[in-house]
Amino acid sequence: MAKAPSSSRTGLPIVPKSPPCWSRRCSTPPPALLLEGIALFNRGAYWECHEVLEGLWRTETDAVRGLYQGVILLAAGCWHLQRGNDKGGGTKASQALDYLAPYRPFCQGVFVARLCEEVSQLLTAIRSTDSHTALVYPLIHVDRSMANEREEDTSRGDDREYSG
Repeated sequence: MAKAPSSSRTGLPIVPKSPPCWSRRCSTPPPALLLEGIALFNRGAYWECHEVLEGLWRTETDAVRGLYQGVILLAAGCWHLQRGNDKGGGTKASQALDYLAPYRPFCQGVFVARLCEEVSQLLTAIRSTDSHTALVYPLIHVDRSMANEREEDTSRGDDREYSG
C-alpha cells in the first residue's frame, strides 16, 4: 500500500481540503487534545490553544476536522483582538463562524450552537465599538458527561456542562 503524501515543510500527512460538514464522529467523546485546547481557550490563552489544536487538526482526516479548524480560527481571532487588531480579529472570528456552523447544535461534546451565538455577539460588538476592551470573548462549553468518557473528572460537581 502506498504511503500518503506528506508536507515537505512539516512532515505531516497532506489531508485533502473539503468544506466543513457534520460527521458521525460528532457523536463521539472529544479527543484529549480538543479538551486541552478548549481549557486553554477558556483561560484566554488563545495562542497556546491554537498551537495545541493545530496538531490535532493537521492529522485528522475525518470531516470533524472542520470543528477543530473553526476553534483554531476563533482562537486566532481572539488573539488578534487581545492585541487591539479589531479588523484581523473580526475577520478570523467570521471565518471561524463559517467553519463552526455546520457542526451545530452539538459536536464531540461541544455546544456548538451556543458557541456560534457567542461568536455572533462578538462580531456585532466589534462592528459597533471602537474599543476592543469592551468586548466579551466567547467561552467554549462542553457536555461534562461526554468529556468524562475521555477523562475522569469528578471535581466539577453535578453540572452536566462546563466551560473548560
